[in-house]
Amino acid sequence: MTLISQFNIKGIPVLIADTLTSIKSDKNIDPIIPSALTPNKRLELKGEKKIWGQSQKTMILGNKIAIGFAGNGGQAKDIAKTLESIVGRSDLNLSLVEKTINSMETNRRDKVAYIGVAVVQNGDKYDYIPFSHRARKEHLDYLGDVSVIGRGSQTFLDRLKRGSSLLTQLLINSTDDNVVRQDFCVKLTGGFIGQEYFWGGDLAKFWGGGFEIIKFNNGMIEKIGNIVHLFWNVRALPDGSYAMKMRKRFMKHQYVKEKLVFRVKELEDDDMEGDRILFFAPLNSVNPKITYKDALSVNWESDFVCSHVGIVPPGTKPRLVLTEVMRKEQALTGSVFEFNQNDNKIDIEVYSGHIIDLLDKVSKVINRPVKYIE
Repeated sequence: MTLISQFNIKGIPVLIADTLTSIKSDKNIDPIIPSALTPNKRLELKGEKKIWGQSQKTMILGNKIAIGFAGNGGQAKDIAKTLESIVGRSDLNLSLVEKTINSMETNRRDKVAYIGVAVVQNGDKYDYIPFSHRARKEHLDYLGDVSVIGRGSQTFLDRLKRGSSLLTQLLINSTDDNVVRQDFCVKLTGGFIGQEYFWGGDLAKFWGGGFEIIKFNNGMIEKIGNIVHLFWNVRALPDGSYAMKMRKRFMKHQYVKEKLVFRVKELEDDDMEGDRILFFAPLNSVNPKITYKDALSVNWESDFVCSHVGIVPPGTKPRLVLTEVMRKEQALTGSVFEFNQNDNKIDIEVYSGHIIDLLDKVSKVINRPVKYIE
């Protein structure tokens, strides 16, 4: 199924979409999902419906329209192609968008839902015009109107309702509203990734798997990438103290040209050990393939590091304690995470300030001191 959502932060929109796809099948299929590797096996999905894989569910059309789709992929591609015919028009507005879509034959648009935003220049400023079809809308005091589509709608709304304190803190920490929007969305979606890693999250409800974030800034539309996800365990030691240690598994979310790329490095699980690169082109891509050169460009440099900390109570499965985000600009060393591998030698560095921040926040959550173990 799907999650598509659009809302405003400080008057400027963001558009968020998950990447998971599902299929009705009684066959034994199990794709690689970055947050959960083999989800159908892990979640014991034995029914007719299975997790099939991932795809980009959002498109940017001529840097004038961003749109996210749920439903029939062929119809979504058809609507996007139709909208591309108006992105260069000076009279672009809500009426024109709706009229253009409604001019299509019903059988080319009746099996799809969508949420989008059109960007219109108004002098030296920009107006952002939301539009949608079959979307649920709910008003939140700190965000205004929120539009959602898909099976993940209620869970996503519930998370947003608890997000006002996060946004308040981000606004205190930064005077750059663009930075605030990015940090809020990366942490919001990162929380779902952490849940999927530690206990499956909402994958069994067939949404999640990865998230696209589209930001709008000074008339430009851009997808946020270059996000590295790190995973940490907190365990009780025999002496009664608690210790935090990083798992040797890393996940990268990046865009190579218009293609969404996930890289997963697994150094702990013998069955899944390896280095995987998964890529997904948008539906309107004219060149959906990725070259060997493109694949080599997917390194471990990052603009954001999203750390997920789980506590492992004795005799039980890990549960997510918190998700924290640090931008590279916040690290005095210029990077939060570095991974280098030459032959059989692996060198891993995590910015000490990030580790200290994690230890402090985990200690407050579990109300116990926590030490770091390399």
